[in-house]
Amino acid sequence: MLAATLKGLSGHRNESTLKRFQSLNDYPSGSFGKAYADFIRINQFSFPGDVGGPPVPVFRHDCCHVQGGYGSHVNTDLIRDIDPWDHFADPLEMVRERFAIPARGRDPEYPQTCGASSQD
Repeated sequence: MLAATLKGLSGHRNESTLKRFQSLNDYPSGSFGKAYADFIRINQFSFPGDVGGPPVPVFRHDCCHVQGGYGSHVNTDLIRDIDPWDHFADPLEMVRERFAIPARGRDPEYPQTCGASSQD
């Protein structure tokens, strides 16, 4: 994992890994995979495999942010015990239900991107 982190931070790309993660942009709206891709885009992060992107094992942490509501009701260790790729094609609400992730009670909030106008 350290080697993968150093490669990404030092300007090396892993094209096959990057391509796999970029494919999430084409997943259906409302799916866990598309929600993860949107989370990366909105927060101006890089996908695993891209320069500056997290190593593959660390991306699971971001998946917890996408699923949201990580608390005492969750029935599975979402970082250690699941492979997000097994669930990316599923509707996000179904994934939350499967792992007993309670609803947030509000829509996710994301930082405004640089240069965005607050006027319509």
